[in-house]
Amino acid sequence: MFHFRRKVLMFFLKGSDVVFFIASTMLAFIHSGKFPNLSDFIYTKLSIGDFLLFCCFLVIWNRLCEFYNLYHSRRLDSFSREARDIVKVVLTAVPVIALAGFMFHRPYLRLGNVLIFAGYAGVLTLVFRFLLRISLRQLRLRGHNLRSALIVGTNKTAYSWAENIENSPELGIKIFGFVDVEIIEKNDKWPFLGKIEGLAAILKENVIDEVVIAMPIRSNYSMIQRVILFAEEQGIPIRYAFPLFDTKNEKTRINNFETSEEDEFMIEQSSYNALQYFTKRAMDIFMAGLMLLFLSPLFLFVALLIKLTSEGPVLFVQTRLGFNKRLFGCYKFRTMVNNAEKLQMELEQDNEMDGAAFKMKEDPRITPIGKFLRKTSIDELPQLFNVIKGDISLVGPRPLPVRDYKKFDNTWQCRRLSVLPGITCTWQISGRNNISFEKWMQLDMNYIDNWNILLDLKILFKTIPAVLKGHGAS
Repeated sequence: MFHFRRKVLMFFLKGSDVVFFIASTMLAFIHSGKFPNLSDFIYTKLSIGDFLLFCCFLVIWNRLCEFYNLYHSRRLDSFSREARDIVKVVLTAVPVIALAGFMFHRPYLRLGNVLIFAGYAGVLTLVFRFLLRISLRQLRLRGHNLRSALIVGTNKTAYSWAENIENSPELGIKIFGFVDVEIIEKNDKWPFLGKIEGLAAILKENVIDEVVIAMPIRSNYSMIQRVILFAEEQGIPIRYAFPLFDTKNEKTRINNFETSEEDEFMIEQSSYNALQYFTKRAMDIFMAGLMLLFLSPLFLFVALLIKLTSEGPVLFVQTRLGFNKRLFGCYKFRTMVNNAEKLQMELEQDNEMDGAAFKMKEDPRITPIGKFLRKTSIDELPQLFNVIKGDISLVGPRPLPVRDYKKFDNTWQCRRLSVLPGITCTWQISGRNNISFEKWMQLDMNYIDNWNILLDLKILFKTIPAVLKGHGAS
């Protein structure tokens, strides 16, 4: 769920490499004259041994691509370096495949055929990666898939890094500002946001996609460790030049990033593979689309009831916090009077929910039909449109209003925003408003740390009886 688009992109790259491997194999055989055309190759019967050998080569090719970092982010990398890594994969694979052909007595794997295969595979991969790079950079130049970076340090290295990023808008990274123990060098181009002691509050209150550390290690080790802990606590990835730090979360992993100037690494709290992310998004789109299709008559009926029983629009659109504190309009059927949000200020003293959330069992703002919609959770159904848009997922921590988020007492609670929020989660099947706010947040943390597709399916199936029983709904 973390950096979903990157995970999907990596899955897409792996899938394209499988396609190119198979295509290169076919082209190599046709080029060698063993098969006069494509149809002859397709209808050729393979022995079990040849099929297993082919599968082994495919796995080796995939592992070589992994080894040479072809499935890591290349946003800050030059194409020449990526091209060199592709060539390394090809040059490493050639002797391995040729040697296997000699050992297993496969004449079709003689060196000439293997070189032809390698040529096709290398060219196809290079061309595809080049075109993909151009497409992604054009999207970023048009304002899509942008990331906000906060830099720790105010030295020449920090400003040089920022300058390079600023001069490369196709990378899609925006410099949000700088923090440090104290200002070492002044720079009027970017804002100085404050001292490192206040970093946790800065991360909580702003959209920050990654923290870039640009401080000398030897003299700032303990301070850098604090920065890492602040960022880890809220689920924000960290970029630095040298991996010399201890991390608190056992699921933290390190990705190598190579640039033309220096080696970097990135710490992020994510152990989920690309296939899981792709499956989750595909499941969201398919199931939400299917539900919208079948529930459309109910949508029309509920809209008519709302219009007939109270004044105001059918839908209530509330600003909520999504992934990494990005704001979005959350759709719900209107269940309250028109000026409900203004009236809430007068009812704050009657809040029956501990912590940041606001809940009242007998909320005077709720309309007669609204009480039924809330009890049955029908009011939440328009959020299926948010799922299609990508604002939220079917399963994930509930997106909170800005008012609730600002009342968070502990910064560790902000880590729930490091993943895509959802319509339902563990809280919905565990009592909802009958459990404390602290327990709610802990359930969300447990979901984030133990997420997998099966857990999502389990929560979805348990949500149905929970909604029908109406436990904890108000």
